[in-house]
Amino acid sequence: VKNHRTSFISHHSIEKMNLFSSADTESALDSLEKRITSNSYIVFLTGAGVSAESGVPTFRSADGLWEKFKPEELANFNSFMKNPALVQAWYRHRAEIVNNVKPNRGHMAMADMESKVATCVVITQNVDNLHQRAGSREVIELHGNILR
Repeated sequence: VKNHRTSFISHHSIEKMNLFSSADTESALDSLEKRITSNSYIVFLTGAGVSAESGVPTFRSADGLWEKFKPEELANFNSFMKNPALVQAWYRHRAEIVNNVKPNRGHMAMADMESKVATCVVITQNVDNLHQRAGSREVIELHGNILR
């Protein structure tokens, strides 16, 4: 966790938010790591934000997918029945994006946690398979997986 957490923190820099100094950040992270690893069970809940750093577009951000595309035309059963080629092209496009990105430090840190506790589960809204590609084995995909 330490190798990924340092990288993750330096990128998202808590220090830049003026919340903690470097020494305070390291101390807080050491304390957090001890508290986490002293537990038998860890559950991570993730959504679009964790994969955005990898380059996976989100749906609802200011420049998200729903700003460019209409969900009622692409993401429901009636749309598929009306124009299956369009909907299939949309999902192929999204799958292509996912196939061309890599897990980021957040994904890696969560995967690393599996070796530190008895049970580590990731519950995600993401469909991008990045948790698994980072090495997480116990992943519950609430919205499925675009690659399967």
